[in-house]
Amino acid sequence: MKKLILAIGIIAILLITAGLYYWYATRDQRAVKKLLNNMIQLCNKVPSKVPHHGILKYSGIDTIFADPVRVYSEYPEFDQKLPRNKLRTVLILLHRGVVKMDVETGNLHISVSENRADFSFDASVKMVYKDRMFREEVVAVKGRAEKQEGRWFVTELAVELVVK
Repeated sequence: MKKLILAIGIIAILLITAGLYYWYATRDQRAVKKLLNNMIQLCNKVPSKVPHHGILKYSGIDTIFADPVRVYSEYPEFDQKLPRNKLRTVLILLHRGVVKMDVETGNLHISVSENRADFSFDASVKMVYKDRMFREEVVAVKGRAEKQEGRWFVTELAVELVVK
């Protein structure tokens, strides 16, 4: 009976140790995934009857993107190093032109090493403009996040149009 209790105790300790090791080893990957989810939520826009809806939402840029962030894009106005305040302005202007914007992602890959993470995912972007015109694009997104002062920030972002 004592051997059984000892064996169960050892197994419990091993399982707890393995669980804690796995939790600790994947914590940066989970943090980057949460950062990317926040970035996607920042891009989404739902119709609102309140004209200033979402103003606080744009302050989230400070917790997601480094200052500046390097953006690679087919559109010349975006293909540059953008300071956070300019990126905020670009996003606000984009959202002003649309009634609704929905971004859905898939095929997320994250590779973490030290204080740097490379990521990629596919995204379907559906937009309804103010004139009720509908547009859907599929883009491939690649980028890099870096840990600065204990927090993760997106430092590079490349958006490539796959289907228009």
